[in-house]
Amino acid sequence: MEALRGRDLAERLDADGPLPVRDVVDAMIAACDALAHAHQHGVVHRDIKPANLFEHQGERGERVIKLLDFGVAKWLDDDGNDGERDLDDHLDFPARRALTTSRAGFLGSPSFMSPEHVCDARRVDPRSDLWSLGATAYQLLTGTLPFGGESLGEVFAAVAMGRCASLV
Repeated sequence: MEALRGRDLAERLDADGPLPVRDVVDAMIAACDALAHAHQHGVVHRDIKPANLFEHQGERGERVIKLLDFGVAKWLDDDGNDGERDLDDHLDFPARRALTTSRAGFLGSPSFMSPEHVCDARRVDPRSDLWSLGATAYQLLTGTLPFGGESLGEVFAAVAMGRCASLV
């Protein structure tokens, strides 16, 4: 496993507040590159959020964004359809299944889930990751969640109904 130096973007957001636009754009481009590679290989991440984007300091001090935590990822069949199998089915790590299915009955982070993901995590496709990336950019730029609520149900309802927090 690669040794990373730095912190994830959620930690950076907590410490420094909203990120500069240029840093968010750079992070989104890097995340899009990583997701393009995953999607080309039939993998849907299903948990894109600031905590899963890691700002690594390279050997020469360069900033490199790494996409982490494919723990709830899903593998699509060759036609891009849900093959009713998780990525874990293709990994030699049987204990992973218990870890990824025990999150209170859902897979992912509610404030970053697409409406389709809220309805059925098994039916998401690569577009859901892109939607979550937009929610991630929103939080990195504003310091607030795009979809919130007092309860999990309120968060799910806000996502499903498209009730995003206003920027003005």
